Amino acid sequence: MRILAVANWDFEQLPTPWAAQRLDALRRLGFAIDVLGEDCVSDRRGYFRLWRALNRRLATGKYDLVAPLYGSFLGLL
Repeated sequence: MRILAVANWDFEQLPTPWAAQRLDALRRLGFAIDVLGEDCVSDRRGYFRLWRALNRRLATGKYDLVAPLYGSFLGLL
C-alpha cells in the first residue's frame, strides 16, 4: 500500500518527532510512504500551494491512502 502523508509545515526542514515516529512505524509495517509538506504556518498562502501540489500528486493515481499529519484544515484538503 502506498500512502501520501500531507503536512502543513516543511517536513524536510522540520521533521517533528511525533510525525517522524508515525511514519517510521508505518514503514516498518511495510507501507510505502511519500511526504508532501508545505509551510502553511508562516505563510497562509502555503495552503494554496499545498492544494495544487496535492492535486498533482493525486492525479498520478499511485496512492491508496492520503493521511494528513496534522488535523485542523488539512483534513478538508
